[in-house]
Amino acid sequence: MCNGAPIVIDGLWGLAFGNGVNNQPANTLFYTAGPGFGAHGAYGRIDIK
Repeated sequence: MCNGAPIVIDGLWGLAFGNGVNNQPANTLFYTAGPGFGAHGAYGRIDIK
């Protein structure tokens, strides 16, 4: 849901749009992060519609 609020990702490491290779959607923003001061690893996506 888009309500104008900024997106905050704790411990953000990397951020990139998909490139279309191997059916990776080019309109999806992928991220990696290390929340908890790097104690945990997270990989996620934000779909752009």
